[in-house]
Amino acid sequence: MRRFLSLFTMLMLCGVLAFAQSRVVTGKVTDIDGNPVSFASVKIKGSSTGVSADANGAYSLRVNTNDVLVISGASFTETEVPVGTQNVLNTVLEKSTSGDLKEVVVTSAFGIRRTGRSTASNVQNLTGDQVNTIRQTNVNNALAGKVAGAQVRSQSVAKLGAETTVRLRGENGFGVGGGALYVVDGTIMPSGADINPDDVEDYSVLQGPAAAALFGPDGSNGAIVITLKKLKRC
Repeated sequence: MRRFLSLFTMLMLCGVLAFAQSRVVTGKVTDIDGNPVSFASVKIKGSSTGVSADANGAYSLRVNTNDVLVISGASFTETEVPVGTQNVLNTVLEKSTSGDLKEVVVTSAFGIRRTGRSTASNVQNLTGDQVNTIRQTNVNNALAGKVAGAQVRSQSVAKLGAETTVRLRGENGFGVGGGALYVVDGTIMPSGADINPDDVEDYSVLQGPAAAALFGPDGSNGAIVITLKKLKRC
């Protein structure tokens, strides 16, 4: 019994020490000019753990001291950053030199404008107020007819009120796989069915190769990046 208690105590101590080495780091991903790299991918090397930075390039992630972060963004060179003992890991990414990047036209259902920022994908930006002109039960239904190159489909046409998915048009037309990836405040979500449109501040809809470059294979069918409204203090 005494040996069992000693072994149990040692295991508990090991668990406490392992948890103590784990901590949350924060950081910001920018380019060499100091501009934020929106929705940059921040992953722990050798694992599937990671997050997406927000529109301002900011992120937070729970890590261990020996971890190495792999940070990448569309049209930027991937960079590895050792965590070490730092609590703030700001990273500067350099533009990729593989091919010339062209200025892109950003198209939305409410107009067309040009951006001076180079990107490898079509990005459509919508505010929550623009999307939520007619009250809907979820963001999939709210986006219907408001995003160019998007189809909102029911997963089962035989069931009334069945869950819907959003499929985005890519270079080769609409994909044959699943729907678009949902990223809410930097966290990947399984679907958009449980997201209340009234809670959304803005949407960024990514189509084409850049969605896959930012989010890996999960983003191969495009991505819908959502920023929720923040509670205002009195």
